[in-house]
Amino acid sequence: MSHELMWLLVAIPALSAAILLLGGRATDKWGHLLGTVAPLASFVCGVMLFFQMQGLPSEQRSATVNLYEWFSVGNIKVDVSLLLDPLSILFVLLITGVGSLIHIYSIGYMAHDPRRPPLLSRT
Repeated sequence: MSHELMWLLVAIPALSAAILLLGGRATDKWGHLLGTVAPLASFVCGVMLFFQMQGLPSEQRSATVNLYEWFSVGNIKVDVSLLLDPLSILFVLLITGVGSLIHIYSIGYMAHDPRRPPLLSRT
C-alpha cells in the first residue's frame, strides 16, 4: 500500500487550521472556503487509500508510518506513528465525508447571519 498519502490525512486539516488561526480577521473573505476544502481534500486522500487497500490481499491491508521518535529511555522507545488499516480507513471516510457535508451546508446556512463579517454577507 502506498504510504505517501497517509500523512496528508492529518497534515491538510492541521495546516488549514493553523492558517485560519494565525490569519485571524484577514481570512474573513476566504476562510470558509479553506475550511471546506480541507476536509474534502482529506476525504479524497482517504478514498484513494481505501481503493489502494481494497486491491491488496487481506494480510497486507495494514500499514504503519513512523513519523518520529518521541523519546527513548534505556530499552523503552516511544515512536509517533500513523496506522492505517480497514477500521481506521472506515473512520477516515466517515469523519471527513460527514465533516465535508457539514461545512458545505454551513456556508449557505450561515449566509444571512447578522454576526457574519460584512465582507461575506449577501445583502
